[in-house]
Amino acid sequence: MERLRRKRAEHLANSLVEKIRSNRIITINEVIEELKRIAGDHAYGKGKLSICYHGDSWITTSSTIIAISDSIEDSRILYCSGNPCERPFIDYSYIVRGVSGGEVEVKSTKLAGRRIALCLTGSVAVIEAPKLARELRRHGAEVHCYMTKYAVKYEVNPSVMEWATKNRVIMRLSGQVEHLADYDLVVVYPATLNTVNKIALGIADNAVTTFCAATPPNRLLVVPAMNMQLFSNPILQKNIKRLKELGVTVLLPRFEEGVAKIPRVEEVADNVIRLLSSSKLRGRRILILTGPSRYDIDAVRCIANRATGKIGYWLAKEAFHRGCLVKVVYGLGIVTFPGHIPVIRVRTIEDYLEETIAELESKKYDLVVFSAAILDYKPEGKLNEKVRSGRSDWYVKLVPAPKVINEVRRRFPDVEIIAFKLEHRATPDELIKRAMELLDKVNAALVVANDISRISGDYHEALIVDRMGNVHEFKVLKNAWRSRSSMYWRIYYS
Repeated sequence: MERLRRKRAEHLANSLVEKIRSNRIITINEVIEELKRIAGDHAYGKGKLSICYHGDSWITTSSTIIAISDSIEDSRILYCSGNPCERPFIDYSYIVRGVSGGEVEVKSTKLAGRRIALCLTGSVAVIEAPKLARELRRHGAEVHCYMTKYAVKYEVNPSVMEWATKNRVIMRLSGQVEHLADYDLVVVYPATLNTVNKIALGIADNAVTTFCAATPPNRLLVVPAMNMQLFSNPILQKNIKRLKELGVTVLLPRFEEGVAKIPRVEEVADNVIRLLSSSKLRGRRILILTGPSRYDIDAVRCIANRATGKIGYWLAKEAFHRGCLVKVVYGLGIVTFPGHIPVIRVRTIEDYLEETIAELESKKYDLVVFSAAILDYKPEGKLNEKVRSGRSDWYVKLVPAPKVINEVRRRFPDVEIIAFKLEHRATPDELIKRAMELLDKVNAALVVANDISRISGDYHEALIVDRMGNVHEFKVLKNAWRSRSSMYWRIYYS
């Protein structure tokens, strides 16, 4: 009996190894899902022969999955107390990364060494403040909190903010002159009508407004939130304009459900990173093409490719963080871009071409990134009805599609281009050769060469070739592009 159970375990393990070797499983997440399935295996029924052991006298007491990656950040530890078929695996990977329970996991070091003051005032939106404090800390910031007494009335206790920031909360100024403390940025979140007007007029009657009065305007980020009647108040609008003229950054609300809602935590954090960035790319105007292209072949079916838009998403986020004026031309991908990054939605190659040309004609762009998966061939035509099932065959004629990158280069010879080259089962030398050919053809600054056989799920490998013939290689999960995408911009600028 034990021999049969061991044989089943060896079969499952060998099957997993074979899937990895044949590239059917590439990412660590895919490995973990397969190991979960193995841990809960009941091939011989729910009993003593199953990997997930069920016996008369004892059962599986626990299961542990340890998956070691090339980096600590990507390595995983999961633990299941009891039978995996009945209990969930809990992710304890934060222990590997040196994060204690309840602490924040680092997303980036973009705010490392930065001191940020978070000022809370009396609005229902103040309930988002603990989330913002922790999000800023995930990017490496040291966060301190100032509160008015009215902020406390909206159910955010100073103890909550002390937990979120890991620092003492300041509600009253003392002989330690807390309002003269030196911070890289002061964020008023949320800012009520009363607070905005006071800051604009230099009124200092509580810890927050006194602190703001002592802060240079270029270090102030004001984030208003209120109902539409208050936001439409002409005095408020006049004072928002005044603050901007003084050099204060005002992040406007989301206008939804008749309310001027506080911007989402992600948007505020992105703007904090942007304001504190010292990137040499600041002010550059960048257009990013990303996502798939798609054509209908009848009333219900279409031909497309498998692009998701994830690469363009992380490139756009990184460009925004670096202070670029970024805009995205986006096909029908699966990611949703944040509202502070403008997006033009497209579907076909003609849409990509039309919108890209229109943008380049309307504004002077410094760089165009062609990360979109634009079809080389498209259907010659489309049937305006559904082709009924049961036919023995159906021929769809494909014809060459327009080359968006070629047309952009022809019309705009001075704009810089980052191109992408996708191949299948090419050797590294072949990838580099084809990348160099494309680089020369369109006079690109960089070409990112990919092999589709080395892309699976969120796993991505690429070679980056520049004009000097330098080749940079990386292997990364697409959700790690929030840190790795910065390499594109560093290579481009250099």
